[in-house]
Amino acid sequence: MEENEVEQEEAELLGSVAKNETTTIQVRKVHFKGQSYLDIREFVDGENYQGPTKRGIRIHDSLLEELTGLLGTAAA
Repeated sequence: MEENEVEQEEAELLGSVAKNETTTIQVRKVHFKGQSYLDIREFVDGENYQGPTKRGIRIHDSLLEELTGLLGTAAA
């Protein structure tokens, strides 16, 4: 990669849930710098801004099995 090239992340939308009229929670699979992550983030569609917010979390794939177990326990 050349000095002035910026590595772009690749994202695949897995699904979304409406939080309210202007906000959705999107779950995306993200590939960046050779690593894979799950990104769970609020996206807004307002008058002044449309797009992702800082409210969210990006979790490395190596932690997904443990996190899935915890979420299953919380849902029970």
